[in-house]
Amino acid sequence: MCMVRAQGGDLNQFPQALGCEESPLFSPNAGQVERLDALGIGKAVFVLGAGRKHAREDVHPGVGIKLNVKEGDTVEIGEPWAFLVHSGKGVEEARSFAEGALKVG
Repeated sequence: MCMVRAQGGDLNQFPQALGCEESPLFSPNAGQVERLDALGIGKAVFVLGAGRKHAREDVHPGVGIKLNVKEGDTVEIGEPWAFLVHSGKGVEEARSFAEGALKVG
């Protein structure tokens, strides 16, 4: 449900919306986005709960990352380049993975 809300969907269409939050990721400097490492983004989403290590573990279907930029885009220092969409679990670890995935030059 977090991703539905993040994309502007109507949560009133769902009987039990899952609680979710968005936490911005800010560009550390100005320049052109040279790289968004898919592995780093994937690890960030995993620790938010979108993946599992064992089959018996639950997957949270509503968490993810909403990207505001793509490779080649220009960003300003402090501009939010992405938002972690989460339920509160693993946010700081996900932030670390995601921030490591961005290269601005």
